[in-house]
Amino acid sequence: MTISGTTSSTVYSTTAALLEYAFTFEILDETHLSVYLDGVLLTLTTNYTVTIAATRMGHIDLVANPGDGAALILKRNTSQTQLTHYVEGDDFPSAS
Repeated sequence: MTISGTTSSTVYSTTAALLEYAFTFEILDETHLSVYLDGVLLTLTTNYTVTIAATRMGHIDLVANPGDGAALILKRNTSQTQLTHYVEGDDFPSAS
């Protein structure tokens, strides 16, 4: 299944009053998201959790409050590997 869309990251300036930050691009699994705080890669479940809605978009919840003005980057991180080998000139198999 392909993920459509060209937006693949969201940048926030954190607020002390907020621990939840939305992403408006599609992901299929929580591991398809990388989260950076002031340039440091955070660890899933240790530093944040991910909630994915039926639309495949969602939000993260930070475990600790970073305060005001930190740079928070939510970035889609999916592999771009084509798993099926298509031979030029062959019929396109419906199962693929």
